[in-house]
Amino acid sequence: MEWREDESREPAAKPVQAGPIDRISLVGFKSHKETLNVALKPITLLAGGNSSGKSSLMQPLLLEADLENPFEPPPLNLAGQSSPSTTLRTSSGGG
Repeated sequence: MEWREDESREPAAKPVQAGPIDRISLVGFKSHKETLNVALKPITLLAGGNSSGKSSLMQPLLLEADLENPFEPPPLNLAGQSSPSTTLRTSSGGG
């Protein structure tokens, strides 16, 4: 069990774990000028013509996924097996 930094011996608040997203609502976002409410199921298909707002409906979901799981690139290893040399050579091109 974690304790607060002030040592008050009260358990620290546990992070809230969200369940699956079952609805998305957009208000005045891109091509959706009016309020749009869409119920989501385990499999939801989006269909429509060009510029009808399919991608605009997906963008908030992708943003949420990025915020929940930020990309952290691995450290750059210049001495690994895939690096043939760690020496950088330059040429002025003039001879």
